[in-house]
Amino acid sequence: MAGIGAPATRQKIAIVGGGMGALTAAYWLTDPSLGGRYDVTVYTMGWRLGGKGASGRNQNRNGRIEEHGLHIWFGTYHNAIALMRSCYAELGRPPDAPLATFDDAFKPQRRLVLLEEIEGECHPWTIDSPDLPLIDDLTVLGLLRKLIGWLSGHVAGIPGFEQLRVADFAKTAHPKEAAAIAAMAGPGGVTNQTAQHLMDFTKGQIQFLEPGTEDASRQAGVLSGAMRLVARMLFPLLEPELPKDDAARRLWILAYLGITFARGMLDDQLYEKGFDAVENIEMRDWLAKHTSFDQPGDSPLADKLAFFSACLQAFYDASFSYVDGDATKPNAAASVALRCILRIAFDYVGPIILEMQAGMGDTVFTPLYLVLKQRNVRFAFFHRLTNLQLDAGRKSIAGMTFSRQVQIPDATAYKPLITVNDLLCWPSAPLFGQITDGAALSASGANIEHWNSGWTDTGGAFSLARGLDFDHVVLGISYDILPDVTHELGTNPRWKAMIGGLDSADTQAAQLWFAADRAQLGMDATPEIFGGYFEPWSSLVDFSHLLPREAWPAGNAPRYLNYTCGPLAKQATPGDDAVYVRLRDFLNTRAAPLWPNAVDEAGFKYDLLYADPALSGEDRLKAQYWRANTDPTERYVIAKANTASVRLQPGQTGFDNLSIAGEWADSGVNISSIEATVITGMRVSRALTGQPQRIAGEKDL
Repeated sequence: MAGIGAPATRQKIAIVGGGMGALTAAYWLTDPSLGGRYDVTVYTMGWRLGGKGASGRNQNRNGRIEEHGLHIWFGTYHNAIALMRSCYAELGRPPDAPLATFDDAFKPQRRLVLLEEIEGECHPWTIDSPDLPLIDDLTVLGLLRKLIGWLSGHVAGIPGFEQLRVADFAKTAHPKEAAAIAAMAGPGGVTNQTAQHLMDFTKGQIQFLEPGTEDASRQAGVLSGAMRLVARMLFPLLEPELPKDDAARRLWILAYLGITFARGMLDDQLYEKGFDAVENIEMRDWLAKHTSFDQPGDSPLADKLAFFSACLQAFYDASFSYVDGDATKPNAAASVALRCILRIAFDYVGPIILEMQAGMGDTVFTPLYLVLKQRNVRFAFFHRLTNLQLDAGRKSIAGMTFSRQVQIPDATAYKPLITVNDLLCWPSAPLFGQITDGAALSASGANIEHWNSGWTDTGGAFSLARGLDFDHVVLGISYDILPDVTHELGTNPRWKAMIGGLDSADTQAAQLWFAADRAQLGMDATPEIFGGYFEPWSSLVDFSHLLPREAWPAGNAPRYLNYTCGPLAKQATPGDDAVYVRLRDFLNTRAAPLWPNAVDEAGFKYDLLYADPALSGEDRLKAQYWRANTDPTERYVIAKANTASVRLQPGQTGFDNLSIAGEWADSGVNISSIEATVITGMRVSRALTGQPQRIAGEKDL
């Protein structure tokens, strides 16, 4: 799309939506270096910003934080981290203010505990990730080299590996393995060569692989054969201890996943084609395609242990990669899974994970809102888009219609923030006193952030016209709302294909405040992220560091806080009440491995939960927080195989004054995450202004 340029008069930009993609676009379009070129107004439903990342403070529950789900920031989120560093620097809070700087607002988390189920027993697997120095090579080949380098060190630490002799396997070698043996053989053949020599050979030779050269394919085949042989030498060494021995099983899982990733990337020539070349195949199907155990008599255990490990399940769980939210239907494009897993593992700076030190709304969307307000961005809350209208040529947005959700004298004058413990925050409900019909809205109990809220809008229709009210539109609303508001755009075949081509999933979430601390619950002292557990509560995170940000009574505050989130199957009983039942049943049957002292022969000890002292038993669970995320505004777009091709570039929508931002647009990453949505907002800005010229990670090659 051609840029708007730098006309004599300011160009009017109407941004529809208040999520991360929309706000990133607003941030870049109002960058001070542009000299105020754009006049930006953000129109959004409801009373707050953040989309699926919004959080609120419950003023009736001691200002406790209530989220849509659980959110963490991976260290590989280079663009999102840079955005927030810039935002905090520009915000310029006093040094003694809460969350004064980025480093105050985001703190390291290095511990992941995977919960493996082995023959009916839970085996916790603690992984403490090292900090990494500055790394800046997101290409497939760069990641492949890092992976093989790591593999070489990993297998070197396996007892007995260095004693495995290549010559003992040479006679039965597969053709690919034979080619690798021939390539590494010295003047004396392979008589004295070991498995470690084979791995070192691979580590050295990968540095000479040059995409696009005549010899690249042959080199890749040799390297793939070498690693295939490493796998087939290693498995018999560990097999006698599998699957029950924790050390042997985990050594195998990591080694064989790494080997299979690397072999697949070489065999499919992804170092030349990019990850998207395998977008049309599901991840586990792709792994099976590149098995090293395809000969008669090979044990199926080799593949099963790795391909269905808690490691891989944790990725599916974190990305909600289940068709219709059904955990029995995993589906993640191999391209997306490879890109994300390898970047998370090998391309981060400092700690592998950053945790926000307040609610996501407080930590991310309050600073963005305040900085954008300083830049004279206007925010029109309580505006629900109902239709986009095309011009006569069907090439441009000529108008937009909104429904004002409430009666309010001036939606741009609405003051959305409250203060909790000296920190500006978003409330969990509208500030009814600023709304003319606030009492009626409060009494209705309607959640007007929902598309299907049950509330009848009372503020009347509101229209915008091109040339008068806007010059360009940035559409940053949820994917599942698009069919209702973009009917006319369906005349464009690519837009129509996108509307019907992506899948989304429902989710469910819960937060538990405990009166007991970690020691009393039978846990060790180090906060962790639990992953790979039973569905749907497979991901659980210690967020006790948030407790000081909530306004609990002095001397009588909760002592431990846990968030959990998971997929919600379409065929499951809908609604918040059903989520509560699933949560209660989970606590009574699955809590012991998490919190050993929270369970006795009768089930979960509800009295360990924090609640009003007058409450007892299960009533204390009813004082916690849970939710079903099933409204069109809340569904999560999944990265199902063979869907990326329908995504549109943020600046190439087929309409000359329309850009798009959000998890459903083409980010080059194409998985629902803060990083991906930030990239879409940056791509909007680049299409209009030429800036930023470089976006980390948007390309693989």
